Amino acid sequence: MTELDFVLFTVYLLCITYVLNQIVDSFNDEFKIQLDDDDLKQQLADHNLTEILACQLQI
Repeated sequence: MTELDFVLFTVYLLCITYVLNQIVDSFNDEFKIQLDDDDLKQQLADHNLTEILACQLQI
């Protein structure tokens, strides 16, 4: 393996790593979970679970 082959192989691996990282980042943007606190409280009240279950989320 010559020095040029090593440099080309390194650049190739860096490009592949960059592309895979961009793919993972794009999936992170597609999935976003938001909690509707009022809806959760209403559902807990509908099922009589308000006194049994208490949720506190601080994000």
